[in-house]
Amino acid sequence: MQVNGWAWVRGFVEAAGHSQHSALSTKTDIQSVDDDKMLEMVNDTDLATFLYKTDVTSGETHRHIGLIIDDVHDVAQ
Repeated sequence: MQVNGWAWVRGFVEAAGHSQHSALSTKTDIQSVDDDKMLEMVNDTDLATFLYKTDVTSGETHRHIGLIIDDVHDVAQ
């Protein structure tokens, strides 16, 4: 593993490969998006605040915010 710059990892990291480039020179077929449609998608996203179980065990109280993927139930709840 090589990190050139800033990195913060707390917990598991799994990746088959990841690369992100913002430079125009790396892109083609660029199309504008409908800002209202994108905002609607964000507003329709279910976000939650939570504590990780390992944080609670170690006495951490910092709440996180993000998406929740139900990997416990046969039918997502």
